[in-house]
Amino acid sequence: MNPYGPPSTSTPVASISLVAVGILSAGTIGLGSVAAVLCGLSCYHDIAGNMNDDFVAILLMFGVPLLLFAYIGISAGMIHLRRKSKLDRIPTSVYIVAFTALVGASLLGNPLNRWFSIFLICCLASILASIRTAVRYQHAIGG
Repeated sequence: MNPYGPPSTSTPVASISLVAVGILSAGTIGLGSVAAVLCGLSCYHDIAGNMNDDFVAILLMFGVPLLLFAYIGISAGMIHLRRKSKLDRIPTSVYIVAFTALVGASLLGNPLNRWFSIFLICCLASILASIRTAVRYQHAIGG
């Protein structure tokens, strides 16, 4: 009979620095917000918006996906921080695809499609930059 009770079946959770979580959250939300504001204002200017309806529509068009990307980015970053994983280098083909998507978005005739596509690519880049920075910080402090 074991006086200490049954052995634990759960694995210990890795400790995560609060600064790394702050870097992850602030980077994902902050960089995504900058992309949303810049792309939203550019889109508003490009469509020659002059009514409140245009502004509200663009606010929803860029604000709702920003919340979704922030939720996905922070969740993905927390998974990387808990697993203490290192992100490998990004293959060149990913850069080629992203650049091709940006060029394709720039050539599209509809300004809404163009700026929304650029915004989505910027959101993905901000998530990746935030996760990389938080993971590097976590590894630098010995976590």
